[in-house]
Amino acid sequence: MNKDTEPKIIIIMRLYNEERWIEQTLNSIYDICKGIVIFDNGSTDNTRKICEKCDKVLEIYKQDSTLYQNSKNNVNINNILLKMAMKYDPEYILSVDGDEILPPDVKDILFEELCILYPNSSVFEFQYLTIWDTPTQYRYDGVYSNTWYPALFKVKDQPKDLVYTDYLHYTGVSHIQKIPITTMGFTKPVRSKIKFQHLGYYDEKIRQKKYSEYSTNDDHSEIWNNYVHCIGGDGKFSGPNGMEFRTLPKNMILRNIH
Repeated sequence: MNKDTEPKIIIIMRLYNEERWIEQTLNSIYDICKGIVIFDNGSTDNTRKICEKCDKVLEIYKQDSTLYQNSKNNVNINNILLKMAMKYDPEYILSVDGDEILPPDVKDILFEELCILYPNSSVFEFQYLTIWDTPTQYRYDGVYSNTWYPALFKVKDQPKDLVYTDYLHYTGVSHIQKIPITTMGFTKPVRSKIKFQHLGYYDEKIRQKKYSEYSTNDDHSEIWNNYVHCIGGDGKFSGPNGMEFRTLPKNMILRNIH
């Protein structure tokens, strides 16, 4: 496939203090997209500076003060990103977070799925592997054993009034819509072979911080068993034997993770 026939993918990213991972994230998505639009939610580190150096970054919406992660703010941010992406006439829109890294062979797999295997499909979902403590392992018990999110959709034939709404498909402050739930094909996504590596729970410091935020600020935290699974193997969302792990294939092990 030559560059003239490659699908035009615009990636949307919502970022906050992601300097630890963002360069690797940008490198992992660089070859699959025509451009990247970013909502920076008041970062106080070098996130913006790193993003500005990437020539695929088309636009950065700079929010000077941090908007708290709740349903209303999440919807507003996502709708800003959607409008930004639409300005560049994409064929597909893909949502990627600053702590998510795609595998080295992502381009060949994704373009084969979009152009050859499933050219008429509108929504694609991906499995997310939660990297835990070391670059070589991911957690694989309870909710971590089967984590899939629809994150890419075809723009053609979508509703003209396509927007993110206050209704969240996933309940709780720890979950954010990646694509609008009114997207045509949302309920019948294609399961991609591509696996995202999620670094959002990589070390104990990150996990404790998220646990504190989620358990304190989510008015319905009891639905998620007060998020105890975020910091260990307890609770109904962990596996029956506590935490369990699997080893990543050698070609997927990330370097320079610290």
